[in-house]
Amino acid sequence: MQTAASHCARLLHVFMYSETRLIEIMEGVCTNDHKCQYLMEEHEELLETWWFKNQKKHTDLYIWLCIQRVKVCCANGTFGKACQECPGGTKTPCSGQGKCEGDGDREGKGTCSCNAGYGDKTCASCSAGYYTNSGDDKSKSLECLQCSKACEGNCTGPSAGDCEDCAKGYEEEEGVCADQDECSDAEKPPCEGQSGTHCENTEGSYRCAQCHSACNDSCTGAGATACLTCATGYTREDDAKPCEDIDECKDHQSRWLPPPRPSDPNELYPGCNFTTFCHNTVGSFECRECDASCDGCSGSGAEACLKCSQGYELRDKTCSDVDECSAGSGNCDAELEVCINIRGSFRCDCASGRKRVDGKCPPKPAPEDDDDEEDSSATEKDEL
Repeated sequence: MQTAASHCARLLHVFMYSETRLIEIMEGVCTNDHKCQYLMEEHEELLETWWFKNQKKHTDLYIWLCIQRVKVCCANGTFGKACQECPGGTKTPCSGQGKCEGDGDREGKGTCSCNAGYGDKTCASCSAGYYTNSGDDKSKSLECLQCSKACEGNCTGPSAGDCEDCAKGYEEEEGVCADQDECSDAEKPPCEGQSGTHCENTEGSYRCAQCHSACNDSCTGAGATACLTCATGYTREDDAKPCEDIDECKDHQSRWLPPPRPSDPNELYPGCNFTTFCHNTVGSFECRECDASCDGCSGSGAEACLKCSQGYELRDKTCSDVDECSAGSGNCDAELEVCINIRGSFRCDCASGRKRVDGKCPPKPAPEDDDDEEDSSATEKDEL
């Protein structure tokens, strides 16, 4: 008696080689590939022949259809119309270190495009600037590594002592290509004529680096100690010490002078005017505005005031706002206006949200007389 398992296996075997299964495969084989879809439609009969008659014998559809029947492809490692071998052979085209032009199709010339460091027609040797790293294992596949940047052209190993010739910026010293210090050339300094720079040696070359900001457009090296002269806003005790920032705010040459103030409040003192204070910056200074609570100041904030401005008073060593409304000095019309305190002053707003008319708050509307209302009501009744 046939078991359920054997019956299922028979059905699956029938489905595996059925036309329904073929249609399913063809619908999914060329997703978004128009060239593939065109090829499948053009050779639909061949596909059906392989499916129903040849797939057991020729299990690889790609080889049977694309290479042997339609002849639009070549086997891996071959190229061109006749599917010739790529340089280096079909197993390792281009010695495994490059790409064979046309590999796998009927196009291309079979030329090897070698990876970096590999050369010749089959990519079987190292190109200029690379050396063979075979080590002790002679059976090891070719490995080409880059020479030291101190080398010009070929080398026999990785170090600067393995160079055949030294690269520009290097010179041979005891069999080794050593970096040449271009900045040491006193007869012809490399950065001569480039104002505000100094020569800085680099590996195999040099660069003209900017002098320190403390230097007056000339220096012998990096840092503020290398300045030939100090820039404006800097000073030094002697040539062996660095140029340091001058704190202009320590003296009266760049800040306000103590009262009495000038008659014109905008008149400049030797540095900052009376409404500003001196703030030191690197190489200079700047005049910053005093706090609004100050009438002259020595620094930032209400605690640095020399005197409090109008509308402020000194409390706990800080100029603080005076609440004129609470102190009763608001001077608003008590019947028509409301006193509103603001920083350093106050304002008078019309009461009950009314708006000013010709600069004045309108009076409150007079209440209606009860007797007039009674007389009006009586008159209306008599008329009825």
